[in-house]
Amino acid sequence: MVKPKIKCRPEDFVVREQASLPIKKQGEFGVYVLEKRGWNTVDALREIAKSLHLKPADVAYGGKKDRYGLTRQWITLRHSRVQTLHKPNFHLEFVGFADQPMAPAFIESNHFEIVIRKLTPDEAQKALENLPAMEKNGIPNYFDDQRFGSYDPEQGFWVEQALKKHFNGALKTYLTAVHPEDKPEVKTRKRTFGAQWRQWRTCRDLAVTDFEKAAFGFLLQKSDGFLSVLFTIPREDCSMAISAFQSHLWNETLRRYLESRKFSAWLSYPGTAGAYRFYAGLSVKDRAEMTHKRFPTAAGKMLWEDQTAQKIYLDLLGTLGLHPGLFGRFPLRQAFFKSTPRPVLVFPQALCARRGEDELYPGKTKIELAFTLPRGSYATLLVKRLFAEPLRPREKTQL
Repeated sequence: MVKPKIKCRPEDFVVREQASLPIKKQGEFGVYVLEKRGWNTVDALREIAKSLHLKPADVAYGGKKDRYGLTRQWITLRHSRVQTLHKPNFHLEFVGFADQPMAPAFIESNHFEIVIRKLTPDEAQKALENLPAMEKNGIPNYFDDQRFGSYDPEQGFWVEQALKKHFNGALKTYLTAVHPEDKPEVKTRKRTFGAQWRQWRTCRDLAVTDFEKAAFGFLLQKSDGFLSVLFTIPREDCSMAISAFQSHLWNETLRRYLESRKFSAWLSYPGTAGAYRFYAGLSVKDRAEMTHKRFPTAAGKMLWEDQTAQKIYLDLLGTLGLHPGLFGRFPLRQAFFKSTPRPVLVFPQALCARRGEDELYPGKTKIELAFTLPRGSYATLLVKRLFAEPLRPREKTQL
């Protein structure tokens, strides 16, 4: 399996958000372009609010952009004066005013410029040969790995456990899930929490963050107060965790739906919460039928356009011990499940590519890609499709 190198430096992963927010000479909201590197969107916005003495709710954005890249996106500040702000690795560029805050609906697309490194000439050539098929047939519009930050390979999704009212397991997963980007000391502390679970005094003494201290302090007083502690999870964390589980269910529904159509050739690439399956090609009939098809994300109320996909989704819930009614009765108060339709396929636009010598890895080849995707689609998934490999015989029997 080829594991290409991307995001070796910020300039290797450039994202420019294209938005349609109406700009005016005056308005309640100042409109800015935020350019950043080495910051995730949420942390950058918190720093902006703090620096400009604004409430966090006064800062609005359309979508989260990658930490490991050079990104440009639109934001609004609820303030009628023009603000200036320059911080290490991010700054604001004033655009104008608007009568409403920035929101996901105003994002039209994202333009990407990506450098893929450390390839052999043969690997680069094979990847480039895949581009015409991707332009013609699109790719499955899966949510990519960065959506699954709250997933733990051993314990799963804590939101799924909360849906099943397994509050002890949900809180344990939330507090002990180890993520690749965690610092070594954080990984050690989380693993110790897991090993010492229910030894609340020991866990409290090891706690470092305010949430950990409060959580274990409360459990020391009320040993089974798991739901009460879950109620205190920050709204942003809870919303992101719900999105992660919704995305997993959507991906699994799409994968099983595609497999049910029994395409002749399959490709696969490993992922954080399961392998990504890609068709090698589409017939004219399949492409015409699927180009405008959309599946809803999981919630209590969902609108399905495709009865086959709906049955696959309901069967999937059954295998997980879930049913649709649970999503409308999510036990935590700070966030909820909301269904939105998502296109089944995504077609990269204005796709350009060139190869050259890799200046960071002597003797290797690099590919430079430029393309545009609709909002909500993942450029990194396109890279996975480029380097996906044919399924092995054992994997084919699992389709």
